[in-house]
Amino acid sequence: MAAACLLRLLILLALAQANDLPSSLVVHGRRGRNSNINGVYIRDYAWRHGLCWRRAGHPGSVGQVFLYFEGEWRMGPSPEDGSVWAFARSSSSSPLLIDQPWQVWDGHRVVQDPHLQVSDTSLVPQVLLLSFGEGSPLELAPLQGMLMQQPGLWDGRPYYKHTQQEIFLLCSMAEGWRLGPLPLGTTAPRPALFSRSAAALPQEIVEPWMVPSLGPGGGDQLPGASVRLAPMDFGPPQTLRHPRHLVVEGVKAGEGSANGVYRLADGWSLKPVYHKTDAIRTASLGPDKCVEGQRYDL
Repeated sequence: MAAACLLRLLILLALAQANDLPSSLVVHGRRGRNSNINGVYIRDYAWRHGLCWRRAGHPGSVGQVFLYFEGEWRMGPSPEDGSVWAFARSSSSSPLLIDQPWQVWDGHRVVQDPHLQVSDTSLVPQVLLLSFGEGSPLELAPLQGMLMQQPGLWDGRPYYKHTQQEIFLLCSMAEGWRLGPLPLGTTAPRPALFSRSAAALPQEIVEPWMVPSLGPGGGDQLPGASVRLAPMDFGPPQTLRHPRHLVVEGVKAGEGSANGVYRLADGWSLKPVYHKTDAIRTASLGPDKCVEGQRYDL
């Protein structure tokens, strides 16, 4: 018992000292029962007994959902009451590094879910291109266009606004994903489209899209792939970032003259090259370059 407690304490200390823990993350991929664990989670620093992330609540009595570490990674309504909806038997130092499959309660038994993942929020698209394909009603054509991510979350998930119209794409546990006016007030306006999906990310919606009918809760199902939500990336091209300075130490050859501070050379094209100029003999460090006669590859 003492050994187990000590091991748990060491794991918690290692987790607490990790500097690369994300302040926010996204849980996604769950379908069916307990799919309300999908969503964006924010780091909860108030929980003093370990690592904890919290996602926004949703309509109903369930309230908030937590992702936390307690000997294993868990998800549930609270780290305090012991109710666990999903768990992964992993002691990884970050939820982004969980290397074991998630086990989820499906209402009858605990089953493995190969689709459930914890990822960085870089998966959340900032811009979506909405278009309609063959089989979609002609009256939907004016809704085509770009959707921009809005500040904050709607029911724990990102939501989007049409750039030309007062039309929003959002998800709630009560309705699933819907495209239409904001559902505010006691009688929410009917959406133009809806999908009974609890996906955390719009690009992961696999359930069919429906056009509401006049009857309560009903709708006409659209053909597959007739509603297209394509993430768009307008950011600058990603380039490799190299440190401006490097420190070389521990070289004993040549009386250690290769040791020192190396500065990134200006004007390098494909591969970085570093120079050390604070010695009688200069040295260089880089691919196919030499440090005092010794080859060092970055």
